[in-house]
Amino acid sequence: MCIRDSYNSGDGIHLNNAAHRVLFERMRDAVVPIVLSNDEVQISGNQIDFRLNNNYPNPFNPSTNISFYINSKSFVKLDIFNLLGQKVANLIDAEKNAGQHSVTFSAQGLSSGVYIYRIFVSDSDGKNYSDSKKMLLMK
Repeated sequence: MCIRDSYNSGDGIHLNNAAHRVLFERMRDAVVPIVLSNDEVQISGNQIDFRLNNNYPNPFNPSTNISFYINSKSFVKLDIFNLLGQKVANLIDAEKNAGQHSVTFSAQGLSSGVYIYRIFVSDSDGKNYSDSKKMLLMK
């Protein structure tokens, strides 16, 4: 008798418990922790140091716009992750001037599903900020 790790039921590949355990153990170290937040970071009163806006349109196909605001010249990194925590794209990895910024994300070659976009901002005062939001690709 042969016990298989997976089988095809016609609607996709399904894993048995042993295969799930192996897959989890392989992914455990590769997963990037992601914290979702709708809060704006505020320092000293009502001054907003940075804000990550919702992407538009959402759901989207095949591209969407992601915008953010920073109040001072800062290093900005904007990445896209799948729900396994794997980075699928890097949109920005550079120093940006103060103000509103926007970038277009093209999801050509990606499958339908939920993706996370995460921003990391490091300003000249040494303060670090980050935020993440969800977006839905529907093909």
